[in-house]
Amino acid sequence: MHTTNILSTTTDINMMDFVNPQPLNSGLDSTQMIQSVDAQRDLAMITEIQGEHMNYVGVLQRRIQSVKTVMNYWYKGDIMAAINALNMMNDLSVVMDVLNNTFADG
Repeated sequence: MHTTNILSTTTDINMMDFVNPQPLNSGLDSTQMIQSVDAQRDLAMITEIQGEHMNYVGVLQRRIQSVKTVMNYWYKGDIMAAINALNMMNDLSVVMDVLNNTFADG
């Protein structure tokens, strides 16, 4: 079984590349100035989310690897090794992933 690891692909997007900055005294009317401020606020929010996204991707990649390790033992029939691996990981999210995957099969 071959799967493509989409999560390992990273992109470096600078959101400021998409902005046409306007100085505050550039002759914009009040509506345009509000839209400009809103756009800058939106870009700041997107930049913050991108930073958090990479942390989230890292957590999910570690979690996937842990589940794969346990499930590898399980599918080989070495249930004790699978339980020991789960116990050593001490990660309840991985335990729930394994249990959900295991009981979803049967």
